[in-house]
Amino acid sequence: SIESPQENEFEILTQEDIEEIQEFKKNTNNVKKALIRSFAPNIKYMDKIKEALFLTIVSGNNSNLQIRDDIHLILIGDTGTAKSKLKEKTMDICFKSRESSGGFVSKVGLICGISQNSFYNKPSLSKGLLPLSSVAFIEEFGNIPKEQINDLKQALQDQYVIYRKAGFHAKMRTDCSVVVIQNPKGGCFSNDDIKKDIDLPDPILSRFDLIFKIVDNKDFDNEIFKSMASAARGEINQKLDSEFLSKYCYHARKNFNPVVKGETEALLVRYAAKKRKKAVTGFLTRKIFNTLIRLTCANAKLRLSNKTTIQDAEESIKLIEFMHESIGIESVDELIIGPQKQVKSFLELADSFKNEEGLVNLNIIKENMNNITTYRFDEIVNDLKKDGQIFEPKKGYIKRS
Repeated sequence: SIESPQENEFEILTQEDIEEIQEFKKNTNNVKKALIRSFAPNIKYMDKIKEALFLTIVSGNNSNLQIRDDIHLILIGDTGTAKSKLKEKTMDICFKSRESSGGFVSKVGLICGISQNSFYNKPSLSKGLLPLSSVAFIEEFGNIPKEQINDLKQALQDQYVIYRKAGFHAKMRTDCSVVVIQNPKGGCFSNDDIKKDIDLPDPILSRFDLIFKIVDNKDFDNEIFKSMASAARGEINQKLDSEFLSKYCYHARKNFNPVVKGETEALLVRYAAKKRKKAVTGFLTRKIFNTLIRLTCANAKLRLSNKTTIQDAEESIKLIEFMHESIGIESVDELIIGPQKQVKSFLELADSFKNEEGLVNLNIIKENMNNITTYRFDEIVNDLKKDGQIFEPKKGYIKRS
């Protein structure tokens, strides 16, 4: 089922709202900290995750970016670690947010589907969760039907899906952020493999920008219980109410379009180049770089600015490093190992089957790659071309650069 909270949704901010937001910014030394401090104040020790949620909410709607601008996020955690509470609080301050449980995806589905129009008494095409949302929250992701997960590959990255079924032909825009909330597979974390805990196909996993692991830490229990008791007594000091946070995030998302350039771009390039030295191919390095661009732009938007700064880039890098620490890896390469292995296999086959001119038929490579779909194979070819590792001197034949 798809649910949407109606409160705090508005199409146009009043001049009074704008002035209140500008006054807050003018009189606040650190806007991001002030927002985080007022957001779900009874949920302790999760400031970095709250930061990621704020950046996700304000990302997107950026006409100046030529790449996907919406941030996609996964929160995976033990039962009782406030994942669902964070989701509820985030939906309270997020315009056009909707949620769906993987175990109860509607007939219309995540993208679109055919439903019976009662007025005209004939089938019609209806939008699903993603086309209707600015931020779509999905719980129990692992229970989503496989055919709908396949639709997500293009929806998450390209932000549209071409629908061709039952006489209908339509291009569905999925221009939204996706936040997945789930428990680890089996209900609890394994000690050595976060990949098994998440249990998502690599092509889907690789499309998420941020993944955070939330562990039930008994060391924090006393403070958390005290905070819960204070909240029950109404003693939590929330300086900014949910309505103001909602209006602030709406204003930041809709009215600012920063780009990354100059010193900010140079810093991100240096960081990506450092990561590139440890990668098998440039696929994951480009993924990290694009994620950093999205985060840096979102940081600027959260400051209500059309200009990115060195500090925006530095804070984005810190969040990426925190993510790596959270899920217990040094680099995202260790998590998304499937695509890396496939790319490595592709290059090895290209070297094995090349002729005297160094050319190799793409069909030969594909025939020798086990269980690879046409979509994934084409994706690898395009990634390697963009990375400058191969080129196609004539149709159907590639050559190593």
